[in-house]
Amino acid sequence: MYDPEKYRGLRALILTRVSTLKQRDTTLSHQYQERLVREKLIEPLGLILDPNHIIRDTYTGLDFRYREALNRILELAEQKEFDVLCMEVLDRGLGRKGLQREFYRMQLKELGVRILTTDPEEHADDDSLVGEIIRLFKGHKAEEEINDLVRRTTNGKIQKALGSPEDNIPPQVVGSSSRPYGYHFTLDKKGKRSGLTPNLETIKDNREVTWTEVRVVKFIFRCAYKGIPIRRIAQRLNKLEIPAPSVSKGEKVKSKAVDGPILWQPAVISRMLRHTGYCGEYPIFKKRTVKVPGRKWPKFEIRPDNEQIKVPIPAIISKDMFEVVQQHLARNKKIAAPNNRRPEDALLRAGIAKCGHCGANLTVNRRVNHYKNRPEGQRDQIGYNCSRKYNGLYQCPGCYILVPILDQAAWNFAKKIVLNPSIIDKQIEERRSKDPTQGRRKHVKAKLAEIREMQNSLRANLARLYEGKILDPGTEAYLTNRLHELAKEEKECEAELRDEEKMRREWAKAQEKLNTVYRTCERIQEKINDPDYEFTYKEKRNLLEFLEIEVVVWEKNHDPRFEIRSNL
Repeated sequence: MYDPEKYRGLRALILTRVSTLKQRDTTLSHQYQERLVREKLIEPLGLILDPNHIIRDTYTGLDFRYREALNRILELAEQKEFDVLCMEVLDRGLGRKGLQREFYRMQLKELGVRILTTDPEEHADDDSLVGEIIRLFKGHKAEEEINDLVRRTTNGKIQKALGSPEDNIPPQVVGSSSRPYGYHFTLDKKGKRSGLTPNLETIKDNREVTWTEVRVVKFIFRCAYKGIPIRRIAQRLNKLEIPAPSVSKGEKVKSKAVDGPILWQPAVISRMLRHTGYCGEYPIFKKRTVKVPGRKWPKFEIRPDNEQIKVPIPAIISKDMFEVVQQHLARNKKIAAPNNRRPEDALLRAGIAKCGHCGANLTVNRRVNHYKNRPEGQRDQIGYNCSRKYNGLYQCPGCYILVPILDQAAWNFAKKIVLNPSIIDKQIEERRSKDPTQGRRKHVKAKLAEIREMQNSLRANLARLYEGKILDPGTEAYLTNRLHELAKEEKECEAELRDEEKMRREWAKAQEKLNTVYRTCERIQEKINDPDYEFTYKEKRNLLEFLEIEVVVWEKNHDPRFEIRSNL
């Protein structure tokens, strides 16, 4: 048990964590964890708790680096807002990765903050070597438990997907994703998914013609087989008022249309045309997640074909038709022209100019040789327009305005802001930050040096005992196992240090960009009244993005025609 006299009167901060939103209503809820901390730590030890010093976090225990709650705690610790960080248990508060949470503990200790949990056996506030070993052991154990659970679950899914020919068990569909359009899930005796069967439920279009999802799928593939563009297929389906897949499957999806129904989108049809399930081969384990250092969210990668499992299901279209459609899609992708071959002709492209009716980014429209009497190179008419008016997939009245008019107005607006240097100085100062990895890199390097020193010491002892011929089997096994453990910790530290270095480089790049913008602003302030100085496209674009300029355009008869604002 903890000594009350050691902690009485210290200021506490409570951290609770759940992995998912569903856990908020279980025995792992924030309220349950907070009640335990109050009963076992706050009240018995006489800690002082400010109601504003209760942080509730929702994050998986296998992720540590990108938890905003932990960064917030470090900020409060730097400001000397509390003395003791209280939580139910270490793996519930700081996650299951023992080495990473030990680094975090070292950062807090350097700031004068202790850690307490409701389980004294965790040695959360023990700075001795024994305490560190116990915490690392419990952390590795917690991490191994979840890894074993993931491994057993994955192996079970693989076995179910492969089936067992010896026991006459066919391959089965696994996973928790929504059903593919055109199919229904079939269930086994336990009520779990086992396969897919064609969905023959009837729907009617606006002509009262009866369709099924299977017929819609065949219609889409036949159109693609004939070379009809995907966007035109979507237009045909929307014209027939056939419900989009998200509507048929009962999924809640926010429509991108303006006060209109959920429509068929080209991206949805493109995914359907590439789905091998429609020719009888349903892919399992098609994607995998890959964590990227410096990014909060992982990215998805398509696994190679030899790593996927193809479960046979009833085919809706033939294999030959599917292969011909893939050839058409590959050819269309190869011959497609770039969206904008001359990007520097439009300053406000790619997100700065937006449609005031539907909020979409305006695209650049070029009318070649529109001005026939002008000199060569000046004959094209270039304008910003909202393409949603023309593609038939959205109910947007659209808008169109000439590029020179809008670009000049936006640049004049930006120059007006730059002439007030106090605004620029304030924004640059607010965006500057200290190195977020400095503290962790220092502790990782210190830990790495400590591990290597222990390795050298153990190896020297092992060699001395061996040469003196006094090495018994028990001591040899102990020293060897300890060296293996240290080698594992060394690899983890090296990986951690590589990730931290990559994050530091990203931070340094961002800070350098601020310096570049600042120098650009200074140069603009000097040259802004110089009629002979011509700003480059890159200088203008960087300034507009830094000032967070946004230009909203409406149709011709709207008042005002456009509006320019800065989101600083």
